[in-house]
Amino acid sequence: MLLAIEGIDGSGKGTQAKELVDRLRGFGQSAELLSFPRYSVTNASQLIADYLTGKFGEISDIPAEFASILFAMDRMESRDHLHTLLSQNDVVIVDRYVPSNLAYQTSRISNPKRDQFLSWLIQLEYDIYDLPRPDLTIFLDVPAVISQQLVALKETRVYTEEVYDIHERNTEFLSKVRNTYHWLIESQVINPCHIIECTNSDGNIKEMSDIAQDVFDLVIQRLNEH
Repeated sequence: MLLAIEGIDGSGKGTQAKELVDRLRGFGQSAELLSFPRYSVTNASQLIADYLTGKFGEISDIPAEFASILFAMDRMESRDHLHTLLSQNDVVIVDRYVPSNLAYQTSRISNPKRDQFLSWLIQLEYDIYDLPRPDLTIFLDVPAVISQQLVALKETRVYTEEVYDIHERNTEFLSKVRNTYHWLIESQVINPCHIIECTNSDGNIKEMSDIAQDVFDLVIQRLNEH
């Protein structure tokens, strides 16, 4: 089973992915985690780091097609490794996958070109680069304002010593990305997909353990169905 954990920056993808691996192993399932981009592993990851740290300019300066290819190349370089993990495990969890590219880059394209761009990117990732499609995607839904607050609490990342990269410091952009995720899910471009609400009715973030339980219960349910 290939499971993609998705969400905007700061939504807790990495934390929940690691917790899920531990819980699945404790439940008797073989599980591995692969996080994208694969910094310091793939050739494309250095260019991605340059993009995210602003060496190519601000988001508006960089064609969406260029950024899309960078992230897709990172996965293409990892394709054989991913297939090996899938052949050896019950569950392979990917922290960010193709849906991230679809949501982040399509957010930058206006109608009437959006559908054409989306079709091109789907074909690039799944057909030309021949990446496996997820059996399930879980979207951790967090408002952009809260996600930015959570990003500020992160430890220093491999690719930057700054608090925010060019995506994370732009609240308006993150809000657009979140809306694009919802549009892609509702239109079944990202399918099958389950949304997990990560905030309470009062707007505060839920406890990490409560979110982890929701994720685990959902995955176990899907495994039992197969």
